Amino acid sequence: MSELALPEGWVSSSIGNVNTYKSKNITPFDFPNTIFELYSVPIFFSGYPEILEGKEIGSSKSMVEKDDVLICKINPRINRVWIVEDCTEHENIASSEWIVFRQPLLNPKFMKYYYQSLGFRDKLCADVSGVGGSLTRAKPREVANYLLPIASITEQNIISRLLDEHLTTVSQIQARLDAIPKLIEKFRQSVLNDAVSGRLTEDSVNFNSMTLGDLIYLQYGKGLPAKNRSGEGYPVYGSNGEVGRHQKYYTEGPFIIVGRKGSFGEITWSSESGWAIDTAYFVELRKQDDLKFIYYLLQTLELNTLNRSTAIPGLNRNDAYSQPVRIPGIEDQRRIVKLIEKYFTYIDQIEKSVVTAKARVDYLTQSILHQAFTGNLTAEWREQNPDLISGENSAEALLAKIKAEKQGSGKKVKNV
Repeated sequence: MSELALPEGWVSSSIGNVNTYKSKNITPFDFPNTIFELYSVPIFFSGYPEILEGKEIGSSKSMVEKDDVLICKINPRINRVWIVEDCTEHENIASSEWIVFRQPLLNPKFMKYYYQSLGFRDKLCADVSGVGGSLTRAKPREVANYLLPIASITEQNIISRLLDEHLTTVSQIQARLDAIPKLIEKFRQSVLNDAVSGRLTEDSVNFNSMTLGDLIYLQYGKGLPAKNRSGEGYPVYGSNGEVGRHQKYYTEGPFIIVGRKGSFGEITWSSESGWAIDTAYFVELRKQDDLKFIYYLLQTLELNTLNRSTAIPGLNRNDAYSQPVRIPGIEDQRRIVKLIEKYFTYIDQIEKSVVTAKARVDYLTQSILHQAFTGNLTAEWREQNPDLISGENSAEALLAKIKAEKQGSGKKVKNV
């Protein structure tokens, strides 16, 4: 076992030596009308367990208790640690994909925060079984050998309270940052709507009433023989953007693809020559000078209303051609496009700033946890309260008490 760098007055023990959880399974399906409080892995990020009848739960589960700490075995890169809260009066059960930690003499939040810390996560991720991603699993027997830092119970309580306060603030910042992309997208759409209505310019713009059929023609994509594909040649476009290169088939760019990316209505711009394949569509202007304005205009239309197919969504040619639009003269189009792209440049800069800010906030969480478990968060408190971390109040005395009670129980603790 590798040694932990412990703050003054702290001690360590292997997780297995202090864990008093004894595995006990139940098959909820055998109790069809009994209601259970289920801590499942998929529901973790909701922050609340599932409340289900036994007949709705197909597999065997672990019986757990309030204040048990759950460490997810599946794909441990995803930082999932949960405390059983006993949210209802119903029996608490958990998926077998959790490693369960139980020690009534330790603060469960202190344990949860340690299991979320980068030092613990790095060890967990470095020692997994499986081939990668969602197929990797932490090894309970190995985790039982990891060293666990133990502070005095008073210091554990203080650290837990401070981390609650600090990380709640961090979570609030994260929530605000998470809301920004929707605001940005709303602003982006507002710019487009104002652009195609003429409100984006300071002076008045004259619009002519036309139909899409006056401006564009639709052309089906085609499946291309794979034998002619290579790393050279013309870019080939599909409903997921560029999908390769082809030696033979192409169309002169620029062009617009109105295709699907899981759902109908994705609009992609290309200034190159290439050919849309699969079930995507070209939308090409008869006068290519006008194409960029049309690209932005299409993003303000409800193209999904032009779909008549119930099985595979597709743009109906006749309906598309009859779609009424209002188009300014070519010079005004070019001027409006420049304004759109000027605003979009500002928006792109904001998006980059948000990504940077999110990365810093994510780092801040681990930085705060690091300060807690290196003792820096409570260093001043320890200096001011030596009596609360020494003698019978010390971490050493606490660990001795844990070992004594465990030995006195006469139970063998299962390594987790």
